[in-house]
Amino acid sequence: MPIFPSTWLYVSPLIAVLIGYVVLNEAITPSIIGGGLLILIGVFMANREALGVHLKKSVLFKKQL
Repeated sequence: MPIFPSTWLYVSPLIAVLIGYVVLNEAITPSIIGGGLLILIGVFMANREALGVHLKKSVLFKKQL
């Protein structure tokens, strides 16, 4: 499913913000937190079908015989 890897590129700004906070001691403002949450919600919504398929195939959801 090509959507799954491509949408994770949207998460890279969040990683950059976290690195800036840790390394450069930059401030994290409420607008940064809100924007980060919107990014994560968007990535989740774009990938929820693919995530559901992967979860259904996992060991946790297989019926025990």
